[in-house]
Amino acid sequence: MRDARDLVVELTAGGAAVHSGGTRYTVRDTPAGERCTCQWFARHGLSRGPCKHILAVRLAG
Repeated sequence: MRDARDLVVELTAGGAAVHSGGTRYTVRDTPAGERCTCQWFARHGLSRGPCKHILAVRLAG
């Protein structure tokens, strides 16, 4: 949660862009649940809880 507070979130019509360390990740809310383009999400999905980018969007929302 602490790392999520430090990220820059830009809300868009299709979800959100999250800027972290010079990289831009896309977070979207889909019928199957939230999705992120980061490697952590690709590896774990939501099985270990949301990634910091999804948490950042939740905090901004």
